[in-house]
Amino acid sequence: MSIACVVLAALPQTGFAQDSLAKVSIGGIVRDTSGRPLTGAEVRSGEHFTVTSDSGTFLLADLTPDTVGLLVRRIGYKPVSTAFVIRPGYHITVAVKMTPSSVTLGTVVVEGKRMDAHLWKAGFYERSKLGMGTFFTPEYLEHHGSTVSGLIAEVPSVMIARDQRNRAAAMGPFGAGRCRMNVFVDGALVRWADEVSLDDILPKDELLAVEVYPRAALVPSALVGLAPASTSSPGRAAITSQGQRSDCGAIFFWTKPFSPEASH
Repeated sequence: MSIACVVLAALPQTGFAQDSLAKVSIGGIVRDTSGRPLTGAEVRSGEHFTVTSDSGTFLLADLTPDTVGLLVRRIGYKPVSTAFVIRPGYHITVAVKMTPSSVTLGTVVVEGKRMDAHLWKAGFYERSKLGMGTFFTPEYLEHHGSTVSGLIAEVPSVMIARDQRNRAAAMGPFGAGRCRMNVFVDGALVRWADEVSLDDILPKDELLAVEVYPRAALVPSALVGLAPASTSSPGRAAITSQGQRSDCGAIFFWTKPFSPEASH
């Protein structure tokens, strides 16, 4: 079917306390148009949100019944938005299909060098000339067999820290200590990056290029949309227009544009 969201089942919840029966829940799976499960998709209903697992599944619980809205977003795909009328105490299972929002742009030739047109348009090559950060080109990634966290660990001044669940986080210099770096995918801030491992934000085989700025002072203001500094807080503003901490460095992941041939 070509519709983006299909209700697979609507069943009463069992085994819950009496006060929980007044709530509803939504679970399911998110796939792309080729049927591949999508990990790291943001699924939101009001103030409740989660991200899909490695198998593309998700669960939102303790929702208020009656009309329940559902929004699914992922970098590189068109958002899916819908709503359901759910009776108190019921759980529904849905299948969400997401459509890629971009197409392959190919390459351009500048001064005899072949460059990816997607990265050219994003300003990747112009920024690499400035020498303010560390840049991993498509050619480098093609022959780099490490994980995403292993790749970022190659950047001078950046340290990979792991929590008790072995989730990796990129830490950049901040004063006498370190600060968790902001993460962007295709120019958009990944607001939930702190909740998952650096290796789980997106599959490594989807990476086209990466640029890393360990310190906030190195991050191009035009790239992150920094808010102007106020008179009471000289220098960079504490929060940028995209919502990230501007006292931390940043990692910018650029993904491979969708190729129609790859979906067959």
